[in-house]
Amino acid sequence: MARNLIQKVEHVLWNDWDPIGMNSHDGTWEGEEYNSYAPKISKLLLDGADIYKIAARLYQISKVGMGLEPEMEHCRAVAVSLINLLEEEA
Repeated sequence: MARNLIQKVEHVLWNDWDPIGMNSHDGTWEGEEYNSYAPKISKLLLDGADIYKIAARLYQISKVGMGLEPEMEHCRAVAVSLINLLEEEA
């Protein structure tokens, strides 16, 4: 389940989160930088993190790690999508 979850998280990070706007280009890049965050986000999910904790992590990655000015509301929406992945797995 863990590998499958990580792949699904990678997909959500690429398609829904995409803080640097890479998926709007030609689509060949496939989110390698985002993929590096998938195992940690997956662990948060498996550990039962709520929407706010996951959103805060996405926000922190965007702000501190990438130097961006993310919108918390967008991070919360992505967190909902990520939490829904666990429901699909059940």
